[in-house]
Amino acid sequence: MDHKKTYLAISQTIGTNGWFIECRPKYLSGSNFKLFRTRGPPHNSYAWRASECSTNLYVNSMVDCFISRCNVEHFGFERKLVKGEAMNYYKRLIKFCQELIRIPSLSGQEKACAELVYEEMNRLGYDKVMIDPAGNVIGVLRGARDNPLILFTTHMDHVPPGDHAQWPFGAYSGTLRGGSIYGCGASDAKGALATMVYLVEALKIVDLNPDATIIVAGVVGEEVGGIGSRVLLSTIPKPDFVILGEASDNELRHANRGRVRIKVIFRGNRGHAALVSLENNVIFAAAKLVLSLKHLQRIGKIGVSRGIPVTITSANEAENVIASSCEIILDWRINETEEINYIIKLLKKKTKNMAEIMIPKYELTTYTNNKFAFVNAQPPFWTPPDDPVIIKVRDTLQRLWRRNVPVKCWKFTTDAGFFAEKGSRVIGFSPGHEDYAHTYNDKISIRKMIEAWLSYPHIIETLEKSYDLVATNQP
Repeated sequence: MDHKKTYLAISQTIGTNGWFIECRPKYLSGSNFKLFRTRGPPHNSYAWRASECSTNLYVNSMVDCFISRCNVEHFGFERKLVKGEAMNYYKRLIKFCQELIRIPSLSGQEKACAELVYEEMNRLGYDKVMIDPAGNVIGVLRGARDNPLILFTTHMDHVPPGDHAQWPFGAYSGTLRGGSIYGCGASDAKGALATMVYLVEALKIVDLNPDATIIVAGVVGEEVGGIGSRVLLSTIPKPDFVILGEASDNELRHANRGRVRIKVIFRGNRGHAALVSLENNVIFAAAKLVLSLKHLQRIGKIGVSRGIPVTITSANEAENVIASSCEIILDWRINETEEINYIIKLLKKKTKNMAEIMIPKYELTTYTNNKFAFVNAQPPFWTPPDDPVIIKVRDTLQRLWRRNVPVKCWKFTTDAGFFAEKGSRVIGFSPGHEDYAHTYNDKISIRKMIEAWLSYPHIIETLEKSYDLVATNQP
């Protein structure tokens, strides 16, 4: 064995600060290195550390000593890291994430981002890469069989950056600082997108050739009603399992509230402000509905179902004229206790049928110049937290990272409901953090990215086994 090459591979992978990877001493037993045993965070296990380091091999904090937390033998690192390839994978992954963040990709304007994802998938050796009519980028890794079909998906678009002066390093800088990459869409969801695209490299590291067929998809239009996921479901076969890359801080997500945009229009007679009574004032009627919304909340397992007014407008022509109409747009978050039709009936009753209540249809033209009409409603998503598949995935991650992996609900709405309605088993898992989404401090932790990336092959193995057990009716 080339001991120097072995040491360099490990030092490049872990960095030269703090803890090194837990491994057997034979991998660091070259005559050129004096070794000693020491103890330290993040847990009280022993690790081997070299007393000499080449300064030109220093790696900045992007790896952040994360590997000292994992179960090395389970990952197969002992066999693979000695080849000295792992750090090259990490560097390319981080660079790709930065490139994604540096490309503005507002909803409907994802073309440049999609082209980058398409080119990278082809370079990485996906069996098939295509772009569907909506502009979703789809990469296929063919397994030995068609089932289970496992979909890894997240979105390429992001919300508008707002005031560029508020961003600490620039909205599209992709700056690497303090172990995180900063920029618009970093946590929501380009960090997850980068790790999913590079899934094929993670499979190489652990030497896994899955029997399952894997699809990785970067979708468009998630921030404006999920049009990309809707079209994706008509483009590919129904997935057996979906790993949805919405921010979860490498915890698991099993549910989220749905969302529907509701328009309420009050109509009345135009009149002089000094003469029209309050009962005939459409703005007063709209205000009564708004004030009553707090009493229409319903508590469920995945959060509170409630409507929030986001805009109120009136057809007013002058300050002393009472408008003939007033329009309210409600953002209604739906839990598992309610359906959209129930909410419509509830609002009609509350307004005493004096208002027109509708779920407006929207039309979106994607960067492919194709137009899609859709209702701006996303169904709620609910899987019991003790679902056997979720528990198996949780146990796998806990063994790998030697820490607790909570199973929680997302606080926001995702595209998960679209897939669940089609009968797919959906699990939320992403290195992004909910608290950074849609903020000026949007960032993605490199350690979390690498942890998620190296988890994917073992999630795939777990899902394959779960599928086989279900197919053979075993517990």
